[in-house]
Amino acid sequence: MRCHSYFWLLLSIRVHRCHASLAREELGGGSILGFSFDGEIVDDSNLRDDIDALAVRRYEQSLEPADHYNLGNMYLHGRGVKLGQSHEEAHRWFLTAAEAGHAEAAFNLANLYRLRQGIPPMAKAESDSTAVRWYRAAAEAGLGKACMNLGNMYSLGLGTDKGPSPPDHVYWYQRGSDADHVPSLRALAAMTRDGYGGLEKDEEAALALEKRAVFAEALSATQEMAVK
Repeated sequence: MRCHSYFWLLLSIRVHRCHASLAREELGGGSILGFSFDGEIVDDSNLRDDIDALAVRRYEQSLEPADHYNLGNMYLHGRGVKLGQSHEEAHRWFLTAAEAGHAEAAFNLANLYRLRQGIPPMAKAESDSTAVRWYRAAAEAGLGKACMNLGNMYSLGLGTDKGPSPPDHVYWYQRGSDADHVPSLRALAAMTRDGYGGLEKDEEAALALEKRAVFAEALSATQEMAVK
């Protein structure tokens, strides 16, 4: 009875926090958690596989964009799915969620197009422009990391009709900083210190951005510990 209760408790936690787990763990990484049953330490790695499979079935039956995004992550990392890792299936589910307005799904979808993984056959110029489209969708929704990646695309002149554009690069890093995205804050601090992309050199403003980055990083670490 005790084993049964622990199983369903762990299943409940896994199903509702699956996306958080995938965000924290690299494929094949992470430590193996042990649970105590009457003094015996039991390796839960097989139990985790069963729970992953149950989570996948739940996501497949759902109509919610967040669950479609989670399903895309399961395929991306090869967790709980019979096919194993599949960028094509990840693309399918990220696209479904992104078209419904899910910002994280749009970001992951953009990454697949930028890296040319799991996407339909197309020229690199088309995949780059599609990546820009989905980065923009996620950035307009306020996702800081999407703002940064979109800025990088403008910096490199990829997927746009402008060629390399430092002012657009700076603009999207500013948008990422507005969302307290730590890498955007730090990069914008360096840009401000150097006067890059039309910015006026300003050591005091650069220092203020670096302080914001430290605060945002500490807050993010605290939130991650709370999720764990």
